Amino acid sequence: MKTTSTHKRKSSRAWLLALFLGCSFAAVSTDAEARTLQQAVAEVEAQTGGKILSAETIRVGRQVIYRIKVLTPEGRIQIFQIPA
Repeated sequence: MKTTSTHKRKSSRAWLLALFLGCSFAAVSTDAEARTLQQAVAEVEAQTGGKILSAETIRVGRQVIYRIKVLTPEGRIQIFQIPA
């Protein structure tokens, strides 16, 4: 009986360790995929060919969004909201 409970504790520890490591790797890959404000500005600039008027970081709850205002070559103002 004692060996069964010892075995259960060891398997529980192994499961918790695997879960912890899995979460750690997920956080690393998410951070690596996140773009910076400068990258978002460069993307919008390349996409529109316009002049960047302003760029700011906005928080909506837990979500981070980049708000970028552009003057297009046609003279219109466009606002892009890009997830970080």
